[in-house]
Amino acid sequence: IISILFRQTNAVWVCFAALDSVVSYYENGALLRRVDLNAHVYRPVYLQHVPSAIYYFVIAVFTNIPLLIARLWPLATVVVAFIVSVYINGGVALGDKENHVLALHFPQLCYFLGSTFMLQASWSLGLRHKLPTLRVSFREVAWYCLGFAVAASLAAVAVSKFTIVHPFLLADNRHYTFYIWRKLLNGLGGNGRYVAIPVYVVGLWVMQEQLSDSRVGMSRLRQLLLAGAIAVVLVPSPLMEFRYYITPFFIVYSYCIPGRAFGSGALQLIQSLMINIAVLA
Repeated sequence: IISILFRQTNAVWVCFAALDSVVSYYENGALLRRVDLNAHVYRPVYLQHVPSAIYYFVIAVFTNIPLLIARLWPLATVVVAFIVSVYINGGVALGDKENHVLALHFPQLCYFLGSTFMLQASWSLGLRHKLPTLRVSFREVAWYCLGFAVAASLAAVAVSKFTIVHPFLLADNRHYTFYIWRKLLNGLGGNGRYVAIPVYVVGLWVMQEQLSDSRVGMSRLRQLLLAGAIAVVLVPSPLMEFRYYITPFFIVYSYCIPGRAFGSGALQLIQSLMINIAVLA
């Protein structure tokens, strides 16, 4: 409850924690008998199995509501209190509501992916074995290309149709986002935002592979849940601001536990020190 007083979107992360626990119960067979269904229904590996997994997950939730309430009522209490406060306040924003109007700002997801990719560049070195090689089949290469094309197309639509330039972004030259927008994203005659699309797509691929490849082994269902929570937090905000990405970044980071912790940790430390030196210089 205290965290919501500092930032209202923390209510989304409370919901995420509750739903993540529900997914964990489901995957461990606590909500449905595992012998009744195939393994891919509980922990789908391929995307074609995700719809059936979601279907049985919803059934499992609705057939175990008393059990879930008994286990998750502390988190549910926070969510209900937040909903009541929004109703009483007449909206989510506290204080200056005119400059905190909700919007559909899908490029926020692109900016988050780009920022996270830059911050986790050292993690990417551990994914060399995931890159396509000459020994992979034509089908695997085709899937890589198709996935890249679909993601790039969605990013292009988001950037071209849903980009919002908030007045604060243009007015405050004390923030790095002012120069990132002016020099990079709005550079090249306004085409810089399209040039950055490959960075967003690669960032999405790196994040997905890190979540799947970590020692936590985040399943497809939990990845979708995390993606949905990030979207609910970021998309309604019309202002591009790095502080909005801090909590989603560390949520992702908490799941991306590398297999070789020491080497990856050393690279992350060096990278963080270089960023801090560059910022403070």
